[in-house]
Amino acid sequence: MRQLIYLTIFSYLAITLLEVSSDNLGKRRLTNHPMEDVFPIWSPDGKNILFARGVGIAFTSRKYLEIHKFRSYIFIMNVEGSNLTRLSDLNGHDFQYTFSPDGQKVVFTRYREGYIKTSIFQLPFEEKRHFVNIMYSNVYIMDIDGKNLKNLTNNTKENSYAEEPSFSPDGSKIAFSKWDEGIWIISPDGSEEKQLVKNYARSPKWSPDGKKIAFRTDKGICIVEADGKNFIKLIDDELNAKDHTFSPDGNKIAFAGLYNHNGRTNYEIFVIDVNGSNLKKLTNMETFCSNPIWSPDGRKIVFESYAGGGKIYIMNSDGTGLKRVTDSKGREKSPSFSPNGEEITFSSLESGNWEIYVVNIKDF
Repeated sequence: MRQLIYLTIFSYLAITLLEVSSDNLGKRRLTNHPMEDVFPIWSPDGKNILFARGVGIAFTSRKYLEIHKFRSYIFIMNVEGSNLTRLSDLNGHDFQYTFSPDGQKVVFTRYREGYIKTSIFQLPFEEKRHFVNIMYSNVYIMDIDGKNLKNLTNNTKENSYAEEPSFSPDGSKIAFSKWDEGIWIISPDGSEEKQLVKNYARSPKWSPDGKKIAFRTDKGICIVEADGKNFIKLIDDELNAKDHTFSPDGNKIAFAGLYNHNGRTNYEIFVIDVNGSNLKKLTNMETFCSNPIWSPDGRKIVFESYAGGGKIYIMNSDGTGLKRVTDSKGREKSPSFSPNGEEITFSSLESGNWEIYVVNIKDF
């Protein structure tokens, strides 16, 4: 039986009547807004969800970021969809956000609108597409109420992008990337900035013990110790690996990699030991799969797939027990486990617009 609960939410645009809906599968919609609500993540205590409103991003290239709506803002709400609060101001395009381990801070990337210029490019897969050339970006930090905003990187170099911030497990450092300038770390107060990896490197991810950082290069997935020593290549570039993430025990890395299905190449989900052994393909979807996320206990992996028109799937960490997470009729993306592993939040087009949902999976 479908239940509807109506809450009045004050947003930065207008007063919005929010329909929080649920169904017999334990799925509930938390947002209802004409702008796009995407990329939800849980707070460490499981009481709040952080998400972006107004963003419409298809992909990034080395110098261009495609945007359908020219601004996005960071919002926070509780897990019932109430107490909706906009955290970021109206001066930039804010996303790539994450909580500090204690849940008291948010670190994120800001692309300044004042440095946007629009161009039209000829592409082989589409005749015309509008791009936005963003001159530079910076990593910012703020309290979870949006106060005490601070620019940590103060980057002003043209066509240089400080982005993809990630807190160390103890909260003492933030790793981030710079286009063509590698992987860096910095303290949350903006001090002790240090370059760990030179040249092109992206997507720094901390190991659970904080001793290693995994990242992506044009030669594959690599690992370096948190002091910049003992650089090793983990995954060859032939897999074009992406979306890498450590298992909760730190012994494995899940990632999306290319696989040839009788002449047809698609991304599948893989795991590999952190020493480079025991590479294993977990999925055989024969379509695009991405964004694997470990459950907090390491027993499950949730991921996105184009199968079924773009859905979220869950499986055991050895690849068995594959299931669809919901019966949604719309495209789904950006899954995130709750800290207790019993729920997943994600974005869905089921309503005709990107909204935030939560589904109970404790019986999966």
